[in-house]
Formats: sequence, C-alpha cells, structure tokens
Amino acid sequence: MIVKTKDKIFFGGITLLAVFAFGYGLSLIPSPLEARNRQYDGQRVSDLQALQYSVDDYARENYKLPDTLDQTSRAYNSSTLSKTDPETKAPYEYAKVNQFQYQICATFGTDTTSLTKKDRYDDPYNYNYDNPEYMHPKGRHCFTKSVPELEKLQNPFNENNLQQFIEQFNPSDTSSKTKPSY
Repeated sequence: MIVKTKDKIFFGGITLLAVFAFGYGLSLIPSPLEARNRQYDGQRVSDLQALQYSVDDYARENYKLPDTLDQTSRAYNSSTLSKTDPETKAPYEYAKVNQFQYQICATFGTDTTSLTKKDRYDDPYNYNYDNPEYMHPKGRHCFTKSVPELEKLQNPFNENNLQQFIEQFNPSDTSSKTKPSY
C-alpha cells in the first residue's frame, strides 16, 4: 500500500493535535500536591469561620471580646471547634485589635485572590466561591473581623440609635423629623 504525502501530513497533523489536546487536558487537572493544598485550605477557612462565630457568640454573651480562643469553648460547641491547622497542627492565631475588632490568622497553601467568581464556582476544591470575605493569598494571612453588636452596646447613643431612641418618645409626625443638632 502506498501512502500519499497528503495523507502523511494529514495523519501527522491529527496526531499532533491529539497530543496537544491530551497535554492541555492534563494541564487543567491540579497536581496531587495542589489538590491537597486546596483541601487543607478549605478546612482552614471552615475552621476560621467557626472560630469567628465562636468569638462573636462569646462577645455577645459577655459584652467583650475574649482574651484567647480558649475562652470561646464555653460559648460554642467545643467538640466541633478546631483551633489548630489541619496540616501542621499549629494553633490558629487570634489577637484583639481593639475592643470591637480582632484578627484570626492562618497560613495557606494556595492563593484565591486572583480567581474569578466563575473559576471559584467551577473549582470542586474551592470552599469560598460565594464568600469573598475569606479570599486569601498564599502564605500567612490575617482576617480582621468585628462584632458590631459590641459597639452598639458600648455606645448605645450613636447617631442612628439616638434618632430611634428619640422617635420612641416622640411618636408624633414622623415624616418631618430632623436630626437634633448638638
């Protein structure tokens, strides 16, 4: 059987196309190390969110931020609360910034800051596609959180609360109210 030159070029082109398509397909699959890092980061974010809820619950019950994460065990279901990194077993970091804000920190193996919403949604390892609040760079990163209810408790007569307070004692014509001047 005689193979024509055109046939050789055609089959050679098809073979190259198949090799490139196979190589491109492999490049889309994360390496086992990348997949493991994403899985650990997913657990870290889940842990930090649970710690945030725990700190917030403690603050609402005690009218102040806890000094350490150990104090939050009583305010939250401590059997499910992980305070250590799933990979390194090092404790997560917690620090009060002021009387209303705190930071919780972890060291991440991946960077999620540059992912588009579609990329985050399509990634089966991604854990925060709809929660940009926990986007993070690779490496150590701290999230600053606040407990707004604490500020309201500490300062019940801020401008918004003061207007509401005045309105409850002056229920007359609410349409022409003006803010009091001081």
